[in-house]
Amino acid sequence: ATPRPAGREEVARRAGELLAFTKLLPFQDRLAEHLSGGMRQKLALAAGLIHRPRLFFLDEPTTGVDPVSRREFWQILYRLHREGMTVFLSTPYMEEAELCSRVAFMQQGRIVACDTPAGLKKAYPHHVLELPAAGKRLEQHLKNCPIMEINAFGDKYHLIVDQPARVIPLITAALQQAGLPPVPPVEIPPTLEDVFVTLASEVV
Repeated sequence: ATPRPAGREEVARRAGELLAFTKLLPFQDRLAEHLSGGMRQKLALAAGLIHRPRLFFLDEPTTGVDPVSRREFWQILYRLHREGMTVFLSTPYMEEAELCSRVAFMQQGRIVACDTPAGLKKAYPHHVLELPAAGKRLEQHLKNCPIMEINAFGDKYHLIVDQPARVIPLITAALQQAGLPPVPPVEIPPTLEDVFVTLASEVV
């Protein structure tokens, strides 16, 4: 590993570089306790980079950070990656996992899958049907349809199935029988969240 810089002058020079790199230079005279959450995260990042590590670990670095600061933080991580640094980070946000070159899903303390985001989605063994939210008792209405999982995604549901051509007419008929709009679900590519939710349910 590269040794920590020796001497106050070198440390001061490196600190100035990192404050500029993280866009914190205008706030260099402000106490950390008076910085915003996003600024404090970037300050912690700068402190971790002072000794020029080749391998960098971050534990949920953008949790509780506003969207603008989160975007700036990821721009910094991209630049570090382009400069040759390997960055390991944990995140609860699947949209952040999509930005990584490789993703490892962990469940109950062990890795259950590891690949590129595209590779994980390509290897997903099921089909995903998207259905607009059509009432609060959707699972009850579709209980007789061969559906593996029903997961809410905002104002839509993702239905995990194995035979979409067979299941779609059954879903449409069940909705109509329940007095709901018989809108047929549409097959969509799986998201990383679809992949993780299914993997997590299989491990339990």
